[in-house]
Amino acid sequence: MPPGQPAAARAASPSAATLSTCDLSGATPPAGQRRFGLGAAAGLGHVRRMSRIAIAVPLGLISFAAYVALVVTLADHVIALHWAVQVPFFLLAGIAWAFPARWLMFWAAGQR
Repeated sequence: MPPGQPAAARAASPSAATLSTCDLSGATPPAGQRRFGLGAAAGLGHVRRMSRIAIAVPLGLISFAAYVALVVTLADHVIALHWAVQVPFFLLAGIAWAFPARWLMFWAAGQR
């Protein structure tokens, strides 16, 4: 705290010595200490969601890369066709990835 602040303001705000990080023991921190970290305010409710997110992120990235590779491979064949075939292909290819990605994001967040 800057020296120019009133004593009441300095007493009300915690000092660096009284702050702690969120531990995983689930114990309530001593009086005057605050928790920090993911889910600190809610306790340990975030642990279940963290495991889903840890699964969803790599799965989503790998799946999206495979989808892009598939679309690019198919686009090499479609590009030689008439524009009336190209337009629906590229519209469908540009939008189709969003539905599995939406499902994966809701699953990772724990919603249905």
